[in-house]
Amino acid sequence: TADQTGPKHIDKELTRETFEKLCEKLIDRCRIPVEKALNDARLDKSDINEVVLVGGSTRIPAIQQLVESLTGKKPNQSV
Repeated sequence: TADQTGPKHIDKELTRETFEKLCEKLIDRCRIPVEKALNDARLDKSDINEVVLVGGSTRIPAIQQLVESLTGKKPNQSV
């Protein structure tokens, strides 16, 4: 948010638990395209050899856990 004097910044610490609670609906929405992609490709999670996560939101532990629960594979984040 901003006013005539410029942008306003919020400086507040969040626990991981609070952050994940705030993002819960967004994180859960990530499930749908993954399931759809697997279904469209007629693949089962056992057909996946490796999952490579790239991008900022993939550093969120809840996203990593979601990917692992959907694919049965621990995500590779070496990229």
